[in-house]
Amino acid sequence: MEHEGKNKSPYSGFWQCCVILLIVPLIIFALIYFAFDRFSGFSNELNIYSSIAIGFGTGFLFQLSCIIAGLFKGMFMVVVHRICTLFSDLRISRKVAIRIYIEDLKENGVVFWGYLLIVLITLGTTIFGIIKLCELLL
Repeated sequence: MEHEGKNKSPYSGFWQCCVILLIVPLIIFALIYFAFDRFSGFSNELNIYSSIAIGFGTGFLFQLSCIIAGLFKGMFMVVVHRICTLFSDLRISRKVAIRIYIEDLKENGVVFWGYLLIVLITLGTTIFGIIKLCELLL
């Protein structure tokens, strides 16, 4: 990928964004758990699952706001272009299409899938917390 005359890695800034996307839900979870543990009279288990549901749910909303703000837009367009190219190349030859697809993966990276994995893990953790919380309350 070329930016302003320089070859720029598709992974530049990837780890910093991953840390931010991961640390926000964890910090919110820790703050809420500390507040519940300190000031509520509920059981530790209820405090943990409440904190997971609220903390990771809020973190998921933060990640959605990043998506809406356009953090993943360029990377998503790369994935869409890659898939469109794959299907158009399949008309020529499967072998050529796969080779071009792999070259594109090497050149443009898989950053979008890394970010999407983090968002899905956060969503899954939120759902887990909500389910466990409902089990305790019902």
